[in-house]
Amino acid sequence: MRFFPVIFILLCSCAYQDYDAREGESDGSPIDDLYRSSLSLVSYGEAGKRVSEGSAFALKGGYVVTAFHNLIGAEKIELINYDESVKTTFEHVHKVDRESDIAVFYAPDSGAEEMQVSSRSFSVGDDVWAIGSPLGLDSSLSKGIVSSIRNFAGISKIQFTAPVSSGSSGGALVDSSGKVIGMTIETMEGGQNLNFAIPLEAIRETVEAPNRIAIISQLDDEILTEEEMVGLNFINRLSSAEEVFYDSSGEGLLERSDLLFDGPWDFYKINAVEGDRMVVRVESKNAKAQVALFFGPSVLSDNLISVNGSRDGGDQVIRELIPLAGIYYLAVYAEGDREIPYRYSVNNLTKESRYGSEWKQITRSDEGYFYIHPDTVHVSSGVYQAWVLNERDGFDFIEGEQYNAYVAKFRVDCNGQRFRLVSISYRLDSRSVYNKEAPGLARWASVVPGTVGYSIYSHLCRDN
Repeated sequence: MRFFPVIFILLCSCAYQDYDAREGESDGSPIDDLYRSSLSLVSYGEAGKRVSEGSAFALKGGYVVTAFHNLIGAEKIELINYDESVKTTFEHVHKVDRESDIAVFYAPDSGAEEMQVSSRSFSVGDDVWAIGSPLGLDSSLSKGIVSSIRNFAGISKIQFTAPVSSGSSGGALVDSSGKVIGMTIETMEGGQNLNFAIPLEAIRETVEAPNRIAIISQLDDEILTEEEMVGLNFINRLSSAEEVFYDSSGEGLLERSDLLFDGPWDFYKINAVEGDRMVVRVESKNAKAQVALFFGPSVLSDNLISVNGSRDGGDQVIRELIPLAGIYYLAVYAEGDREIPYRYSVNNLTKESRYGSEWKQITRSDEGYFYIHPDTVHVSSGVYQAWVLNERDGFDFIEGEQYNAYVAKFRVDCNGQRFRLVSISYRLDSRSVYNKEAPGLARWASVVPGTVGYSIYSHLCRDN
C-alpha cells in the first residue's frame, strides 16, 4: 500500500468495518461470493525473504490484476486463492501500466473465479465494497460510498470511504451488484477513510493491451540500454505470437510497424511433440522473407535454440525433427524497412502406415500416429462418416488384451464443427482383439484446435 504524507496525524484506531466474506449465512447478495475471485499476493525478495503483502483479483480470460507497486523490490510474487488450495508463483509480469499503477498476470490456473465488470456508470454517494487482504487477512470486505472522482496529474481516481489498510492494494472495488468498478491502490495518511482506486476503464485498457512481459526483479530499473529494450521487445513479441497448427497455411505482411532488430518480424507459435517432423515453408517474392524456429525452456530463457531456414527454389524452408515436446516459435522476418507480403505453411512430415499406403497421416500426438481413410461416406448435409486409424510404436491394453493400433469410426458435422465416435476396433498388428460399438460414447463433441478431433475435422471438411 502506498501512502501520501500529509500534516494530519494518522488515526490508528479508526473503526474497520470488515468481515470475512466466507463466514455467516448467505442472504443471496451478489457480494456474498466475491471471496472466490479474490487472491492474496505475497512478494519475495532476495534469498526468498518476504517483502510485502497485497491483494489481487481475477477477470475474464485468465487475467489477474493487482497494483503495480506491489511488485517493486520483489524477485518474485505468489498468488494465493481464497482457500489456499492453489498457489501460483511468477518471476515475470505480462502487462504493466506504471502511471496508473496497474499490473496484469496471465494466470488461468490461479484457482480464482472471474469477477464480472460493471457496465453501468456510478455517481458520488453510491455504495461500494472493497475486497482484499488488509494486513494479510484474506477475503476481507468493507463497505463505504464513492466520495468523489478526482484527477491527479492526469490520472483519474475514485475517492471512496470503504476502510482499507496496508495489504489492500490491488484488491477490487465493486458496486452494489458485486461488479468491478475499480482497483484499490492507495490511502491518504492523516485523514479518515480517504482512499483511492483506479477506475475500471484504465484496468480494461491494460488488460486488453498486447503482452509486454517484464521481469519482476527489473521493474525498478528505470533506464534500459537500447540492446535490453530490443531484447525485451523480442520477448514481448514472442509471448503474444499467433498460434498456428499443423496442416495450416496463411498469408502475412511484414510491415514497417513490425520493425525489430534490422527489419520487420512476424511471430507464430505451434505446440509440437517429440518426434514430429516439422516442415515450415515461407513463400515471398525473390525469397526476401526468411524464417527461423525458436525453442527453449521459456520465452524468458537466455538459452533459446534457433534454427534458420534455408533456400529451396524460391522459398525459405525449415525441416526439423522435434527433440522435445513444447511450444515452438516461428519467426518470419526480412532486412530493411520494405513491406513484404508472404505465404506460409506448417506441416508434419508423414510416416507411412503399416496397414497400407491408402491411409493418409493427419497428425501425431502422445498416443501415436493418426491416419484417415479416403473412403468417406456422405451421411447427410454437411455430415460425413470417416474411419481413423491410430498406430502406436509400443503396446497398450484394453480389457486384458494387448493392442498396438485401433480403427475408429467417426461421424463429423462440418457445419456444426463437431464430431462423435460411433465404434472402435482394437488391433494387434493385423488381428482384431476387441471391438466396441459406442452408443455410450456417442455424444457430439466440439472441435478444439490443436487436438486430434481438429485434425480429423480439418482434413475431412476441407476436402469435402
